[in-house]
Amino acid sequence: MGEETFARKRVESFVWIRALACIAIVILHSYQMAVSYFAPDISPRIVSMIIRDNMLWAVPCFVMVSGALLLSPKHKISIDKIVKKYIVRMLIALLVFSAIFEAFDELSEGGLSSDFFGSWMEAVFTDGSWMHMWYIYLMIAIYLTLPIFRTFVKHAGKAEVSYILVALLIFQSIIPTILDILSLSEGFYMLTYTIYPLYLLLGFYIHSTKKFRITVPIAGLMVAVSIVIITLTTYFGIKYQIVGLVRLLSSYASVLVVMGAVGVFSLIDGIFLGRETDGDEAAVSTKPARIIESIDKCSFGIYLIHVLVINVIYRSMGFNPYEHGGNLMIALIALITMVVSYVVIYLLRLVKPLRRVL
Repeated sequence: MGEETFARKRVESFVWIRALACIAIVILHSYQMAVSYFAPDISPRIVSMIIRDNMLWAVPCFVMVSGALLLSPKHKISIDKIVKKYIVRMLIALLVFSAIFEAFDELSEGGLSSDFFGSWMEAVFTDGSWMHMWYIYLMIAIYLTLPIFRTFVKHAGKAEVSYILVALLIFQSIIPTILDILSLSEGFYMLTYTIYPLYLLLGFYIHSTKKFRITVPIAGLMVAVSIVIITLTTYFGIKYQIVGLVRLLSSYASVLVVMGAVGVFSLIDGIFLGRETDGDEAAVSTKPARIIESIDKCSFGIYLIHVLVINVIYRSMGFNPYEHGGNLMIALIALITMVVSYVVIYLLRLVKPLRRVL
């Protein structure tokens, strides 16, 4: 989300992936927060959660695009650049938006407290800010460990690559998914702690190497199958209160989420790879493509601010969408949130210093 791009011919697919993932995240949080704030009856809650769960591919796709870009040997990245450009940008975003969200919380409760600074700093250092800010900490961790992954990509042979991807898939996704279903704790916690190295590496290898590339028909099938299984899992898990099924979609490490994210990434990347091979440059200049490209450029800022817009609607205004059209109203709120967030960030990015952060 917001990484530098290369020549358009190589990254047009990434523009679409990031823009669509940005829209999906706005939809995801619009439905998730509606359920959280207003606790609807079971039928509308099931529909809301089905829509929410089918948007879970979005953040993994952002990470996969980051892997494809940042791990590429064509992309020269020094330690100095990692620290002064990438990490500093994340730290500024973390500090500024944590302050904004802390101020919103306190003003909603009657006014800024005398210990605002302390509460703000506590939120920054304990991930105590709003729910979506965890992504900032993730990106800081990715940037800090980037030299390790780049060294691996540069020197690893096919056998080592296959080995590490299989190992990460087993220990970071398959085993945690099984344990979630059975409500058991993991013993291999050192390996199962985070799924994101797998997404980072998959993004690079799927995009950059023929051996790991997934064809468009197979990718489309993966997306379709994941939608069907996720829908059924959410439906039966909530309707019959099956804890194992509900937990199955509580983490980005779920096999279902991995399948859906890899499918979406491979599908879009494969579609644009084919167009590039055929020399089809016309799509770049179409109006939808220009809109998508503009959303992509604003995607990081939209991610940061969209939850604020949703909170204004649900929390400050006290607007309960389930009393005014239900899930269709939430879809409208998601659209309003996306448009407002985009316009605000687009205008802010006209100021050059702000563009470097947003």
